[in-house]
Amino acid sequence: MSFEAGYWLILIIPTLLLFWIIKEKKDSIPLPKELIIEQSSNKIKLLPLVLILLFIALARPMQLTPKTSTTSLQPLFIALDMSASMRAKDLKPNRLIFAKKAIKELIQKANSKIALIVFTSNPLIIAPPTSDKAILLQALNSIDPKNIMTKSTNIQKLLNFVSKFQGNIDLVLFSDGGEEKILHKPKNIRLHFVQIATKEGALIPTNEGYLKHNGKLVVTRLNQAINQYADFIYPYDKYLDVLENIEAKITKTQTMDKIELFFIPLFIATILLLYIYTTLFEKIRSFIPFMIILAFPLHASLLDEWKLQKGYKAYYNKEYKKSLKYFQNLPYLEARYAQAMALMKLGKYKEAINILQSIKTKDIALKAKIYKNLGVCYEKIRKYDEALQYYVLAAQYKPNSDLIKKIEVLALKKRPKKLLLPFSKKKIVKKEHGKKDKGKSAGSSNLQTAALASSSRGGKKTKQKSQSITQKGSSMPLGSRLYDLINKGYIHEKHPW
Repeated sequence: MSFEAGYWLILIIPTLLLFWIIKEKKDSIPLPKELIIEQSSNKIKLLPLVLILLFIALARPMQLTPKTSTTSLQPLFIALDMSASMRAKDLKPNRLIFAKKAIKELIQKANSKIALIVFTSNPLIIAPPTSDKAILLQALNSIDPKNIMTKSTNIQKLLNFVSKFQGNIDLVLFSDGGEEKILHKPKNIRLHFVQIATKEGALIPTNEGYLKHNGKLVVTRLNQAINQYADFIYPYDKYLDVLENIEAKITKTQTMDKIELFFIPLFIATILLLYIYTTLFEKIRSFIPFMIILAFPLHASLLDEWKLQKGYKAYYNKEYKKSLKYFQNLPYLEARYAQAMALMKLGKYKEAINILQSIKTKDIALKAKIYKNLGVCYEKIRKYDEALQYYVLAAQYKPNSDLIKKIEVLALKKRPKKLLLPFSKKKIVKKEHGKKDKGKSAGSSNLQTAALASSSRGGKKTKQKSQSITQKGSSMPLGSRLYDLINKGYIHEKHPW
């Protein structure tokens, strides 16, 4: 223990003299003991102790605990090859997805700042050096390979781009090596090459089958020519060894965590002051019998908690009838909700509906669950209008893809029979019916066409609405200007893989 302002402790020495100064005053007039009210001089003697405790609190006592933190002097640059050859499936599910998973794990376990770069024939930095792992993972998930038009690999441009950053740089390259045979590596770069390919290689899948060059199938293999330029080489399943080889760049700093303890003497001093100048403790003594009476409801609440836990255990063991016995008559929202779930498991949907509709809560997540389960109950008893209504309410509070599918299915069930398309008509209007029949036929077909057009417009709106509901903020799409940087010169690529 140490003191932040220890000079306050000096005042404790003169305060000790107060114990001898405070003395009991003797009455000069002798009186019978029966007439003398109990004096509080004994309490007054505690005042110097209160002052001592206040001085200790002002000195700010604190407990120091050592804490070691590791930081890196230089950020770690991670480059991901996104050329067409990374779609090869010699690593499952393919090279690109395998590399992304490896980079995610590397980000989560690294202690240094990390910068993310994707490259094909041009490099593109998607996350500057940062220690915020959430931003790094979001940037990695946001890059869309469909928007990258360049398909070849240019590692030399990547090296030149990274060398412009200050200091010595550790560059971790996740690639199959491309097609380059000769590279010029800048002196300030330590290259860590993670081989995202096999020696046997694989074909490159495309939308039309497999990539061909001059009428022949292209087989992409690991380019081992880059090994002579790499400072460290890792097989595809040893990518975490990168962290061991950059430990020399990591510095350890030891700091002291301070835990303030001033509130302890301050609390004791406050209790003593209340004891000296108030009758609080005498009143507490008179309330002790009343507090004993209050202990009985507390015992009852503990019993309810035990029943609730036993009910949950029976529910998870699929003993639904047994769980109902525990959940019944418990005055808790959780117990009523669990009772409704058990009734649903037993097929008693009407009873479950009554309980779910009686639950009132302000919790949005719980409201969404209640509305969803009400929709399930009404769907089971074939009341599709009510089911659709509750599914929509649940989707408004907490949208997800399952709810949207259920809404679409129920909307189709609720819709009347499908209108006949123009080409599916079987009735042929005869010529002898005259102009009136022709007018009727034309009018009906116009009505059908209008109905179809309105339903298609409505369907489009419904689709847009469902897409907006199910959208989540897990990834942030990159702007078109960023893709322009990596797509520069894609028309003139000689080996577009």
